[in-house]
Amino acid sequence: MRVAHRRGQEFIIPIRSLQEADIPWNLQSFTQQHPLMSDDMLSKDNLPKEVLQDYYRMSAEAVNARVLLGEKVQMIDIDPQGFLLTTSNYSIRAKYLIISTGPVNHKVFPEWTYSLPPNLCQHSIGHGLFNKLNGKKILLVGGGHATPDIACRMWELGVNITVVVRKDGLRANYLPYPDDYINPNKWDINRGLSIDERLSVLRKITLEGPWVTPRSLKEFEEAIEVSQTTNNRIEYLTRTNVMSCRIVQNNDCEQVEVTFNNGRSELFDKVICATGFKPNARELPFTTTEIWNNQVSEGLPHLNNDYSFQGNSNIYFSGHFAQLGPRGIVDSILHYTQYATLAITNSIVEKETALHVSNY
Repeated sequence: MRVAHRRGQEFIIPIRSLQEADIPWNLQSFTQQHPLMSDDMLSKDNLPKEVLQDYYRMSAEAVNARVLLGEKVQMIDIDPQGFLLTTSNYSIRAKYLIISTGPVNHKVFPEWTYSLPPNLCQHSIGHGLFNKLNGKKILLVGGGHATPDIACRMWELGVNITVVVRKDGLRANYLPYPDDYINPNKWDINRGLSIDERLSVLRKITLEGPWVTPRSLKEFEEAIEVSQTTNNRIEYLTRTNVMSCRIVQNNDCEQVEVTFNNGRSELFDKVICATGFKPNARELPFTTTEIWNNQVSEGLPHLNNDYSFQGNSNIYFSGHFAQLGPRGIVDSILHYTQYATLAITNSIVEKETALHVSNY
């Protein structure tokens, strides 16, 4: 399921089965309805309140869901039937619960933590929602300041997880970007600037935007240390770059062979790239390898800026380079890892509609 997801200030409760083909809505159709609102304006979180309300309603109508505006979650109870969630004005029962409220948001939930409490995770596993991940070997590249939380979350799901991450958490170059990757024609602000100048501008946007995850460097390093010492299925590669990837056949199943800059090669079931680039741009990493050739299509869905490339269900991209910044990467990665990594597996475990609760 690819539910419209913006700003991270909502929680989503799947409530009934739905075929993916029944979801016609996408970000492009929204901007056509509001021609003055560009993708750039959407991603900078500066839309008027009325347009944001319209945004949520349009996405909800497309998947036959309800949007509750101005609600705040007061209590979550767990029983054998699922979750009973009490808001300011409603009591709602759901079999599955996905929380994707975004960093430091107290407007929807009374308190925020980066990951769901373990009992919620285990309860969802009891329903079989996350069974497809159990025992899988997954590589996470990047992910921003939420990386240790994402890794712990996947470890709780029984995933053998390897993480390529820098201790600074943000703005790290994990992939061998070609020089023409930052294309001046893609961004008006970059026209006439050199490669280094364009990178400097994009880093400044990322750092100064309102979406930057407010976790200090010290807190981030401490989170990685705690994650490393308490979860023996998590391997952190803090001085490593990904140099190449290719799909290989191994015992009648497809895996991803990843080569690192230290010469090490390893097979993974899935690879998540959360490095924050613009996935539908023509200038992609690894352009010299067969994985990326002829895989980009203008017909790829635009929901949430998350992409699983056509013909390649093993590699999953998240994040809109610079425009969404780390906040968008955090929100989308947390959302989809909690929801059985549908975009990673490319095989839907549960196709559901959703109930959005937002403070707008």
